[in-house]
Amino acid sequence: MSAESGRKQGRNAQKEVLKRAPPAAPHSQSMAVHPVAVLGVVYGDIGTSPIYALRECFAGKNPILVTTDNVLGVLSIIFRTLILVISLKYMVYVLRADNRGEGGTFALLALLRPDRDQQRLSRRALILLGLLGASMLYGGVMITPAISVLSAVEGLQMAAPHLHAAVFFTGRSEQTPPSLQQLVERTHVLYKRVVLLTVAIEPVPRINADERIEMKGLGEGFYRLVLRYGFMQGPNIPSELDACAKLGLKLDLDKIHYIVGHVTLLAGRKLRGMALWRDRLFVLLTRNTQDATAFYQLPVAQTLTVGMQVGI
Repeated sequence: MSAESGRKQGRNAQKEVLKRAPPAAPHSQSMAVHPVAVLGVVYGDIGTSPIYALRECFAGKNPILVTTDNVLGVLSIIFRTLILVISLKYMVYVLRADNRGEGGTFALLALLRPDRDQQRLSRRALILLGLLGASMLYGGVMITPAISVLSAVEGLQMAAPHLHAAVFFTGRSEQTPPSLQQLVERTHVLYKRVVLLTVAIEPVPRINADERIEMKGLGEGFYRLVLRYGFMQGPNIPSELDACAKLGLKLDLDKIHYIVGHVTLLAGRKLRGMALWRDRLFVLLTRNTQDATAFYQLPVAQTLTVGMQVGI
């Protein structure tokens, strides 16, 4: 059998397969499912484009102010653009390009019939073109989710650029505050700069200002800070943090979050401990302790209390 006759038999076999294939559904019948298909396109790929647009509008080379009018204006432009792209480009034009109801790079490539009356070089060029289209599809599938997450984080930084600047109070200067552990575990958010603050009351009436602050950089945005006071002095945390600028720690006092741990004691939770009445008396006496916000002179609007329960 010659090569030419073999090719003819192959083409005849393809014709028989096409004859037995079900006819393509008319466009009038398939229009009902077009909106559903379009939604997949929107949420799969096009839906990430507004994230990039928002980022460039409010944090690009020429950013605009983040105001209510500007945000609504940008969202209006994006919404109108999506309506035009989806309603006109995809529903009217793109979704009509199919091969017997099937879309995609390879299905459309089959319409070109790269094996029919084509030179070997031309057939290879068409096949490479189809492989290139499939490669771009797989590349988009892999990179789009990652870019979406990164863009969302950048949007969070634009909305709250100070997130990541917090002061955590701890009674033990060499240990991680339980409030920090609880906050990270529950919210999965870590501030950009973290100050681990310990207030030490020394057995002397007063401590001079030049001996009060002890600071140590721990790296990765963490600082260990110890403030020493005499028993006749009252702590003023915001004032001392402002003085830390001389030591290289510059903080915006209006954007700092003060994280205070609050322990709720539960009496009678341990098998080996004090008598139950003593546990309850101790719990009652702890309620008389002064509120940390007032004692440290912290701004109420910037103070966050992280609670935990401890059995005694």
